[in-house]
Amino acid sequence: MQNQKGFNDIPLFFHENYISIENPNYSSQYHNTIIMHDCEHPIMEEHAKICTKNGGDILEVGFGMGIVASYIQKHKIKSHTIIESHPQIADKAREWALNKPNVKIIEDTWQNAYDKGKLKTYDGIMFDPSDFSKAEEILFINPKIPITKPGCILTYYNGLIFDQIMQGYKINENPENLKIPGTRYYPFKWKQNTLFHTLHQGEIYWMSEKIF
Repeated sequence: MQNQKGFNDIPLFFHENYISIENPNYSSQYHNTIIMHDCEHPIMEEHAKICTKNGGDILEVGFGMGIVASYIQKHKIKSHTIIESHPQIADKAREWALNKPNVKIIEDTWQNAYDKGKLKTYDGIMFDPSDFSKAEEILFINPKIPITKPGCILTYYNGLIFDQIMQGYKINENPENLKIPGTRYYPFKWKQNTLFHTLHQGEIYWMSEKIF
């Protein structure tokens, strides 16, 4: 029986302003293979502000195009650990980190990184992995996984994608992708220049902030 391919086995294509899982010569309005686009700069800048409020040691899960990582580096922090599971993106992350002595790149899934003892405790966490499944139960509710310092601030990608709208979610309402008790949400006005189905839909993005 052949193993089913996961996200980390899919070849990615890197364009000037987006990453896709196909190699189109254009970015059509409804193109559904875009996994990240530089139109998300405002969202990522706000996430960086949240997770760096305490300074100190920052954990970022999911490097993507390095947008939020670059904003995190603009703040006064001690260390910046980045977990990235896709081999092509991990290569990009290592290249980006060459002149940044406070950055550590871990090429692995966040689940494996914890199981292998690669994580410590952090003052702030930005969580944007390729797989959100069971994340809230495994990482942020289970007290047996102590990676948060007292007062640690967690923020995570909370975009509303087209598939969720087809499932009944309402545009400009909070999709609450991770149901973590005690999370504060606030509306952040933003509108992507295009309407990619796999990116956030609507003019309101609900920012997340959880203090441990």
